Amino acid sequence: ELRTNLKEKKVMEENDFDISSVKVLPTKRDTIIEKLQGIEYDIAMQARLIYPWLTSGAGIIAKRTVMLEIMKNHSLFFNGGDIEIGKLADMMGYKVGHLPMIFYTDIPSTFYKWYKQRFSWMCGAFRHSIINIHHQLKYPFHFIYFSFIIYILLPLKTIEMMDHLQTLPLL
Repeated sequence: ELRTNLKEKKVMEENDFDISSVKVLPTKRDTIIEKLQGIEYDIAMQARLIYPWLTSGAGIIAKRTVMLEIMKNHSLFFNGGDIEIGKLADMMGYKVGHLPMIFYTDIPSTFYKWYKQRFSWMCGAFRHSIINIHHQLKYPFHFIYFSFIIYILLPLKTIEMMDHLQTLPLL
């Protein structure tokens, strides 16, 4: 484990990262809900390579001084607080990266626990996408997808679903 810590420290130093995200994967993939989340986590971790500021609360490595400065500007709102750390770091000019270190996390094993987690995540996503829309403009893809497609087009999607109720089970 000490070698891993030294290796990750070396990667941070070589890339001059101030704050880094790590690859977060589920500890187990036994149930259907765990297997589906495993696929989702695999895809989400690929996005970290393109958007390293999408830091994950399960695993962030940062220089102490940088994290203290970021937290002075943090809203301390729990839902989406991990991504807020990455966004603030990026907006404050810190170099945000992604380390090839795997960090395993427990994930919801039942549909009900998964639903509660997703509800919490959606609260954070709404806050990042709509309440703080001025910050989204710096990230055009995320602005278009999260602010426009998901939220602004929601009334149209709802009307369309009501016209085609037979598609709901498929969705």
